[in-house]
Amino acid sequence: MNNRSSFTRFASTVLTLSLINAQPPAPTPCDQAVVDHIAVKGLDATLLSYPVSSLTIPTLGFATEDMAAAIDPLVANYMNQNGSAGGTVTITYNNHLIFAKSYGYADVSNGLFTQPDSRLRIASVTKALTAMGILKLAHDSIPLLGSAPGWPLNYHPFNPPAFGSPIGGSTQTWIEPATVSDLLYHEGGWAEDYEDYDTLKAVEGVLGTGGPPDCQTLLRYVQAQPMTSADFSPGNGQIYSNIGFCALGETIRQLSGAASYMDYMNTNVFAPLGMNDTLLGSSKQADQLDREVVYYPCGYLAGRYAPKSPIPCEYGTPPIEGKSLFPPHDTVSVAYGGGVHTFSLQASEGAGGLVSTSIDLARFSGAIASGQLPNFQGDLLHPGWPKKFYTYSAGQSAYEKAKGLNDIYMGMGWNWVQPKPVATPFLPYDNYNLEKIGQLPGTSSSVTTTGDGYSFSGIFNGDFGSGTVAPAEGIFWGKAGAPQAAYNHASAQPWYVDFFPEYAQDYTAWMSSGDFASYLATQESSGLYPSRLEGRAAPAGSAPFSPLFIQYRARFSAQKLPTGSAAPQVLYGASCATVLSALQAAPASTPLVSLQIFIDPYTFSPVYQAVWSGPIPQLPGS
Repeated sequence: MNNRSSFTRFASTVLTLSLINAQPPAPTPCDQAVVDHIAVKGLDATLLSYPVSSLTIPTLGFATEDMAAAIDPLVANYMNQNGSAGGTVTITYNNHLIFAKSYGYADVSNGLFTQPDSRLRIASVTKALTAMGILKLAHDSIPLLGSAPGWPLNYHPFNPPAFGSPIGGSTQTWIEPATVSDLLYHEGGWAEDYEDYDTLKAVEGVLGTGGPPDCQTLLRYVQAQPMTSADFSPGNGQIYSNIGFCALGETIRQLSGAASYMDYMNTNVFAPLGMNDTLLGSSKQADQLDREVVYYPCGYLAGRYAPKSPIPCEYGTPPIEGKSLFPPHDTVSVAYGGGVHTFSLQASEGAGGLVSTSIDLARFSGAIASGQLPNFQGDLLHPGWPKKFYTYSAGQSAYEKAKGLNDIYMGMGWNWVQPKPVATPFLPYDNYNLEKIGQLPGTSSSVTTTGDGYSFSGIFNGDFGSGTVAPAEGIFWGKAGAPQAAYNHASAQPWYVDFFPEYAQDYTAWMSSGDFASYLATQESSGLYPSRLEGRAAPAGSAPFSPLFIQYRARFSAQKLPTGSAAPQVLYGASCATVLSALQAAPASTPLVSLQIFIDPYTFSPVYQAVWSGPIPQLPGS
């Protein structure tokens, strides 16, 4: 048996209860028993603070038993304190995925569990990825072929023709001295963010369009804005700036010659790092991506009340909603474009427009923490790389140095850079702790890399808009470095596992029952077994009242089972009673890999899919 049997692999589970023209049936006692079996134990009842808070938070995914026991309550209690219905957490060491788990619900109303590979908005963590895109342009500038070293960093994006003809006024020259480096350090000169509701509506009004502008159009409006008393000359101040990173995303497009920001990022950042689940998102709920979660601003959920007195929320009083930025301008949640505290992912782009998974963010942060950056080769044409990545990314600006910001400063695309945090760094040229956090209504996110080779990623479908803490602070570091912090536990032991292969393959297409059975048998004959397995009832065609058919899809591990090893138990189309019996009977050496439920559209009974890492002799009928 391979190392699947040496650690606890909890269920990769999703409850697919949405039916065409039907409401999901209430969970049966058996269904609830399954949920209870995989729920985090020992939660603090005094921390229930929001309508979405719960003492029954299911947890699924990949972890050693001791890591799960130490970290699960930490994450679940954090969720209850910070108004998150669901979330995902990953930890890496030496670019090996040593922890990958999900918690709670992607969709509370429909009972959809969050998955380790669920997609969520990552908000301003996008900025750290955009910064890597800019540094990739710097890496690819080759002095031997005539370009100056790192030339994109000295480029002036707002010099004419900038981003096109100005909107709402004439071109303002005060912003033209701003360099790419200034924008990376949040030193572009703006006190105004320009991605707020009022600005988006103002641009819409000037253009006479029916919705908010995209990033490039917004920049054309910004080019026409005169300098205010609160603004500063580029490079002579530092104010956190979303519009600066919107400009960086468009600069990537312009300087690279790519068709779009995403086209460049896919080729030069995401694909080399294996980030196959990172995409540009949409503020409109109707345009959400496959496997993307539902978002809960300030922990609000219709029909539920906070267990305690309501916690003040910076976005307003729940339900936090308003007239949508998008046609037909209905009243919608602030998380989906409604009201004065809302946002547009399309306008944000390189500042906060991405949707991703904690697995993908682990590939990004783990590569940085370990120095394994396949897109930053060091050779005769690229001397000094990948070391230069850290020189730039974790370096100080002239302004930061002048202000004496030597212990903690922003760096390029981060919130905090802490130099020399450990006595023995993992890399001689990377003794830094780097951290980036993100927040939007209904979203909170963090990535952290450490000087001793660890990284953390956490994304949740609730925000910390009530003045609480970001995921990295509350989970990875813990309050005041508490002993139970995930970092302290992870760094106290050697690591020999790597769960990245479980997520290296894309999902198969949806298949009919017969086609999936044939495909599964073929894969198993090659020693490959699913790490996720899902079913659904789907219409056979687009015509009204098309009959519904059962379909399946799976994500297979890229790690083959050694010859002669016992095959994992796979169930699909099973009853709740069968799966519950198996959960109760499975030995410790045969942990659960995947558990998913959908509702049969004709019998309205739950249909279970489950995968274990080995055979279960006690399973009825096995």
